[in-house]
Amino acid sequence: GNNPAHGPTLAALETMFLDGHHQTEIAHVVEPLYEAAGEYEKLHRIGEVQLGKLSGTERQAMYQRLAELAEGKLYDQARAYQWWGQALVEEPRWEQAIDESERLARATAAWDEQVGNYTRALERTTDREVKRQTLLRLARVYEFELRDAARAVEAHLRALELEPKDPEALAALDRLYLGAGMYDELVEVLRRRIEVTLDGDEQLELQFRRGAIYSD
Repeated sequence: GNNPAHGPTLAALETMFLDGHHQTEIAHVVEPLYEAAGEYEKLHRIGEVQLGKLSGTERQAMYQRLAELAEGKLYDQARAYQWWGQALVEEPRWEQAIDESERLARATAAWDEQVGNYTRALERTTDREVKRQTLLRLARVYEFELRDAARAVEAHLRALELEPKDPEALAALDRLYLGAGMYDELVEVLRRRIEVTLDGDEQLELQFRRGAIYSD
């Protein structure tokens, strides 16, 4: 602490780090010093530089570290949201990135950005199941957060193209068509729900509802 050479040495290390030399080694030396001194902005900057060189689980761990630094130490929820959102785009199966980005989207009113993240994730992945799950999440944001029923319908229809018997998407379309008074579409969705359900009571209820539309 009282070592007079300590100041200049740290400055020299910082310069080397920012110039791209020995970054991993320098990070190991300076991170505990920053931590001890409460230099969280500098810690965050070092992590941000390292992120570019990481992949796989190491990259995920760095996203989490940056997001936690931003929110917990820099009190910057918007910046934390950006990190979790980027992590989600790169790995849309990562439950923690989904939960944290949704939580922070709610806290910072960033639902439009969350739509952008889900849309980018859809463009990047070729996995059908990941696409389907992401479309269902996107539809939920449209319906319940942005109150955009038309776009919610569109996302659910895209999910059904991947899995025509998806009960969650069919139930959501039932609700959305009913709310919009789109009875022709509703009759068709009820027909599909009747085919899909294995629950006898539910089947009867759906048939009753379908019959009631015809009699009106």
